[in-house]
Amino acid sequence: MTVLRRWALIACALLPAAGASPAAAEVGANIKEITGVEWPQFDRKTGRKILVVKVDTAASGDGMTFEVEKVAVDVYGGEYNIKITSDSGVVNRRDRRNFTFTLKGNVTIRIADPARTLLTAEKLEWVAADHVLLTDTPVEVRRTDFTVKGVGLEMRPEEGTREVRFIKLSKDVQAEISPRTAASAVFSGLTGKARPADRKEEDAPPMFISSKGAMTINRDTNSVSFEENVVARRGTFTIRADKLEMTFDPEKRKVTTIIGTGNVSASDGKNGASGDTLSWDASTGLVEMAGNPAKTWRAKATVSAGIIWFSQDNGQVLWSGDAHIHAPPEGPNALMRFGGASE
Repeated sequence: MTVLRRWALIACALLPAAGASPAAAEVGANIKEITGVEWPQFDRKTGRKILVVKVDTAASGDGMTFEVEKVAVDVYGGEYNIKITSDSGVVNRRDRRNFTFTLKGNVTIRIADPARTLLTAEKLEWVAADHVLLTDTPVEVRRTDFTVKGVGLEMRPEEGTREVRFIKLSKDVQAEISPRTAASAVFSGLTGKARPADRKEEDAPPMFISSKGAMTINRDTNSVSFEENVVARRGTFTIRADKLEMTFDPEKRKVTTIIGTGNVSASDGKNGASGDTLSWDASTGLVEMAGNPAKTWRAKATVSAGIIWFSQDNGQVLWSGDAHIHAPPEGPNALMRFGGASE
């Protein structure tokens, strides 16, 4: 059962059903308040319970809008059980398929998966007609392997389905990725320095990625992108760009390419490169920097050219087109370390 399908079932469960409430009382001329409400939902084929919605009170003045207090939802039958809570909620509906369901105040979604996923926000809105989950408030997703914070959330399904394919945090994104993930994914290779065999994975430094703009996860393209003043850092190694996009191999669950565009730089504090675009290919281990011009430096030595490549494996630098090389000797017997060539 997909995440969006679960939200549809929860919202439908909050719509009034015959015999659903243990107690009800008239409040004013047209308002009915129901207390101690519990709505179970069952799978039509198997008869198994798939979710239970509990609220302290539910009230409606027009039969179209229902306000609920102290919401608690338990979702079963999927890969992992889910528990959702909030201080209050509102269901606005025209019919059972055309409605919005909004949770407000201390919204939490706990997933009983191995990573102990926890989502928190002040508001979440489910738009049934589009199968979209939205919020414009700060939101945090915390797992044992990473934490992501930002403002605004949008989750959309693949067209014609309810399978989540698109997730977007709107702005002010901060992501922290655990040492275990950091040691096996991008930056361990991008720095060009192999992790010592006797070093424990948990000792590796975490990755931090921040952006002023949006973070978008697109399962159709197997990519994650960050926009506006992007900074990706692991230890002393830092990448900066206007936009950074990572593509993944969904089967191997590893990064295959990184593309940085706009005011790109990559540095480990001593060596680095800068340009207009950066491209890293996991299969070759080459980093390509292009610009007008692109530039790479190692200590006091620099090379400027239209396109510069540098290898993670041996540190060799290659360039294309006219180049300017500045390599002052560091000592009487020092040699220029670039070992590159011009095409």
